[in-house]
Amino acid sequence: MNDITILCKVVDNFGDIGFVYRLARRFSEIATNKHLNIIVDNLYAFNLLCPEIFAQNDNPQKLGNWTIFDWNDSTNCTSYFQKNFPQIILECFQCGRPNWLENILFPPKKSNKDHENTPNPICQIINIDYLTAENYAETFHRLQSLTRNVFVKKINFMPGFTNKTAGLILDNNFLLCKKKHSQNKLKKHFRLLIFTYKKNFMPILYSLNSFSSSCGKIVEISVAQGNGQKKFFFDAHIFFQSTKNTNPSQIQITELPFLKQTEWDNNLFTFDFLFIRGEDSLSRAVLSGIPFIWHAYEQDEDYQLIKVQALLEKMQPFFKPDDFVFLSNLWIQFNTSLTHINEKEISANLFYILKNLDSYKHGFNSFADHIQKIGDFGEHLLTFIEECKIFS
Repeated sequence: MNDITILCKVVDNFGDIGFVYRLARRFSEIATNKHLNIIVDNLYAFNLLCPEIFAQNDNPQKLGNWTIFDWNDSTNCTSYFQKNFPQIILECFQCGRPNWLENILFPPKKSNKDHENTPNPICQIINIDYLTAENYAETFHRLQSLTRNVFVKKINFMPGFTNKTAGLILDNNFLLCKKKHSQNKLKKHFRLLIFTYKKNFMPILYSLNSFSSSCGKIVEISVAQGNGQKKFFFDAHIFFQSTKNTNPSQIQITELPFLKQTEWDNNLFTFDFLFIRGEDSLSRAVLSGIPFIWHAYEQDEDYQLIKVQALLEKMQPFFKPDDFVFLSNLWIQFNTSLTHINEKEISANLFYILKNLDSYKHGFNSFADHIQKIGDFGEHLLTFIEECKIFS
């Protein structure tokens, strides 16, 4: 058996399933002999990223060397996995396991004496955690944890930004997109992506308006799908009314349609600046080398600032000290809760960064090169799986 089973619950919009889909594609690139069982609780979300997968299907679906299962389809899943015991399970983002799988991994004590001495198969669960720059990622990477069955082992496997983690996924499509667009540097307009959570976007719009006037370039803003899109269009409407802009065409705003993952990668490299959020999108922004602002998911008491500061600390060595002050201030300000933000400081810091973008490009590109040298998460994970040596 050469099966790898991947578990995913879609709890963070498309970030979780986006990572799983990218990892599955990477495995298919580097491990053609491996069959993947992908168990997902939201086929609709999977379908939007990969239209070849049907959003509604009563049976397991086949796509290449993948079999896709509906997490909630206990009948078909139980029937399949009882016959094909899952020896390697990738449990993504602490999603837990469905009840039917728990019953297979941890069956009640056998009552039939003829089966009491049958050796249990060994299962290795690999818990893939969320991407973080916090130091605990290094501590937890490859850290073992207990289960209630000696024959079911569990270990943590951490993506990250240092050599003491497993790095980020370096899939072929993304790297080819990066190479292709690096050869096309002539752009008439300044293009900016907005893909964030809900925020007060007024200081961003004021800064972009000033930047457009100073550089004489039209600013094209593409607003991606998500819960921040409606708020951005609302703020943009108020902005144009309040400024009575005599030349509104210097800022052009369009709605970005929902793109499947491979198209998103290609489109990403058409932008000069990114406002980004999410698990998979953050990793792509880091690897792209495009200057970006990360919008972390807001948590109680502004705990997200700890995560933001941790990533800034990893990035700092790659920037000029004066440049980094403005970048760090903007990241912190943009991620601070609305009751504490200083709109004028946000506008001023963003304007400085945009006016000195060439210098920032060097820093972001250097950081991207550094992360790429850590190696591919998929290859590191596959190497560990082979080290387990439990395939029958």
